[in-house]
Amino acid sequence: GNLSRTERKQFEKNFLQSPQRRERLEFATAFTGALSGTSSVAKSEASSAWWESLLSFLNPKGLRWTTAVASAAVLLLFASGIWLFVENRRLSNSVEQARAEKDSLLQQSTLSEIEAEQKRQELERDIAALRAQGKEMETAINEKQHELEALRRIKPTVRSTPSDLSSIATFILPPGLTRNTDEPEKLIVPTAVRAMQLQLDLEREEDFQSYTVELRTARGNLVWSKSGLPLKQTSYGRAVLVTIPAKLVPNGEYELTLKGSSQGNVQAVGYYYFIALKR
Repeated sequence: GNLSRTERKQFEKNFLQSPQRRERLEFATAFTGALSGTSSVAKSEASSAWWESLLSFLNPKGLRWTTAVASAAVLLLFASGIWLFVENRRLSNSVEQARAEKDSLLQQSTLSEIEAEQKRQELERDIAALRAQGKEMETAINEKQHELEALRRIKPTVRSTPSDLSSIATFILPPGLTRNTDEPEKLIVPTAVRAMQLQLDLEREEDFQSYTVELRTARGNLVWSKSGLPLKQTSYGRAVLVTIPAKLVPNGEYELTLKGSSQGNVQAVGYYYFIALKR
């Protein structure tokens, strides 16, 4: 009852919010009441003579009361110590739990960033691999397309002459080796044909008065030649057409040399390679 009204309101508003603190207040109130009763008894006895007080204190009954009060105080201190210990342990556990939760959140955040970075790198590698595969597929498709075009151009056609019913196999040869391969063109020559007509496409535009064709074996032996050939316009461009007797071209590898002549000047225009296969 020593607090002012304002202090008492603040005390009740702040200190008594906790159930543990209210229990402490109730216990302290009860204990204070007990001490107050003891204090009143002591004051009434103080009005007697000093020796009566001494005798009353030395009386076994008074001794038992003093011992009880002392025991209560010890129990109170012991209980308060236990309560403080338990409260400190609880607060320490709460702090440790909060700290553990904070560390867990930080660790999860770090792991999420690492996983996101790993996923990003993995996606970049997958995209690069797909782009590389796309380029490889495009290159392969172009190579197959060129091979198909080459096969279409060298596909033999057999036609009969109205005069003697002899047949001629016609082939189209590009200059040099077949594109994207290291092998010469393979010309399938039917055994029934008597002549091979070769269309020699030019690699670039030429303007010679006439052309000469020389047929040699892979060892360089001259098999056949013809000069004075003109340049003709075909569906594939400008080319030189030459007809070679089929009997002069057995199975084997051959080289055709195309030369241009203009005012006595002879110049090699292109080289053509093929393998003859008679069936």
